[in-house]
Amino acid sequence: MVQRILLSTRGYVTFVNEVFHQAFLLPSCDIAVTRKVVPVYRKWILQDKPVFMEEPDKKEAALEDAEKLGFSETDSKETSTDGSRHKRSSSWGRTYSFTSAVSRGCVTEEENKNVKAGAQAMLQVFLTNAANVFLLEPCPEVPMLLREQADACKAVLIICRRMIMELTMNKKTWEQMLQILLRITEAVMQKPKDKQIKDLFAQSLAGLLFRTLMVAWIRANLCVYISRELWDDFLGVLSSLTEWEELINEWANIMDSLTAVLARTVYGVEMTNLPLDKLSEQKEKKQ
Repeated sequence: MVQRILLSTRGYVTFVNEVFHQAFLLPSCDIAVTRKVVPVYRKWILQDKPVFMEEPDKKEAALEDAEKLGFSETDSKETSTDGSRHKRSSSWGRTYSFTSAVSRGCVTEEENKNVKAGAQAMLQVFLTNAANVFLLEPCPEVPMLLREQADACKAVLIICRRMIMELTMNKKTWEQMLQILLRITEAVMQKPKDKQIKDLFAQSLAGLLFRTLMVAWIRANLCVYISRELWDDFLGVLSSLTEWEELINEWANIMDSLTAVLARTVYGVEMTNLPLDKLSEQKEKKQ
């Protein structure tokens, strides 16, 4: 009953999204609240899609409802700006407010009840909201809070991985995902100036974050056209982080996988069962 009420009008949907948006902006000491929001998004995106994720009847309605959900061009542009501006803090992202959508004009009662905005708008809202949890200032002095924040980030990355592998996304959603993953990687994985201090938060996320970024890049290029500017950005970010052993290992694994796929698709050769290996085995048996 509560769900039917809260998701029955555009105003209520906007309100729910704003509450979730603010939950991702809470400081790390309140990370337990943020962790309760992640399963809701996971259910909406991967299991039971709510009515506002259903596709609208007309393209114009899709654009309008996407704005009512709170995602705007301003959000996208601010998310993709120069990475040097992105530093982890509890206030990062407060400029992304869904309340701005409310002031864009009055709607009729009939329009207010038409909440269908399409899946892509919701995916974009989730990506924008969830990015904030990575950029909160960690609390290494309290190991439990640090661990809970890392767990929340991992839960978000797992949702992203399933979005990458299982969902159909349009060009705008793919680009936003890549831009956000780049900004997160750039901000989180920056080495502390004092080399004596280990960034435990970054270390706990390194492998999964690098793997998700690379898999997203490969899948995106198979689905949509990725601009040269984004490729240059990708190259610049990874080139600046080569001191991370996890990056080198993940890059090696990705290259091995791509080589195996290329050999099987183009040449019909299985890398795990090469002809020369068979010949060597036969020679060894003869000897």
